[in-house]
Amino acid sequence: MTLVYINSIVLLVINIIEMIKNNLRINLLTYIGYCLPKKFFSYEKCRADWESVGIQTNIASLRKEFSLCKKERLIEFKTYYKKPYPVLSTKGRLEIKTRLPFRQFGEFDSWKLVIFDIPENWRAKRLILQKELQRLGFGKIARGVYLSPQPLFSTVKRIIKKLAIEDFVILIQAQSIENEKAKIYRAWNLKDLNEQYENFIQKARVATFERRPFWPLEAKRLEKEFAWLYKQDPHLPAQFLPAGWKGTEAYGIFKAISNSY
Repeated sequence: MTLVYINSIVLLVINIIEMIKNNLRINLLTYIGYCLPKKFFSYEKCRADWESVGIQTNIASLRKEFSLCKKERLIEFKTYYKKPYPVLSTKGRLEIKTRLPFRQFGEFDSWKLVIFDIPENWRAKRLILQKELQRLGFGKIARGVYLSPQPLFSTVKRIIKKLAIEDFVILIQAQSIENEKAKIYRAWNLKDLNEQYENFIQKARVATFERRPFWPLEAKRLEKEFAWLYKQDPHLPAQFLPAGWKGTEAYGIFKAISNSY
């Protein structure tokens, strides 16, 4: 087993642990801010309420996260009939606010291609460049060839300069590319993304129609699911999207959910 493979496994495990911890915190803060019954909090009641909507946890984890939230001033305390109960602080409300990446750049003027052939002994720098291009929304159309409709060359140039790989990277602008539609679909897998948007829409419609108990907990889960999809979306200009694109409808439902509690 190579060192690179081992490092990848370790990183994956760390990411999973961080995701679980983050989910616990978001659920706890959402529960305190929007679901707390009659200004009363107990770990047993919290766990039972979460289980009623399919969220599994244990008392020990709740106590630990509650203590951390107090320490980090994400929650404050008020008194009700001489008994303290937690409320979200301003910092706590900001902590659970669902944020979407901003990727709207206006009218399309040209395709931006980043082409690179970086030596194997600089593999680490190649991986950093690939990760940065993906973060910016570039799609991969071939080995060492990434594509975007957005005006991001200034940002890419800064990354290339920081990595000191200017001699191995070429930036090209093009008004059109051969087999454009096929390359766009391959670069961003729009068919799969559109199906995921449709699945989100169907789940959200059922959930918002039923409005089950402790709705904010479920609403927050739907918000997070949409935020993940939105992050995968390259936000292509309308003329390059497939017929029946569901992204706009899904965004409208996301906004409605965010404003529902």
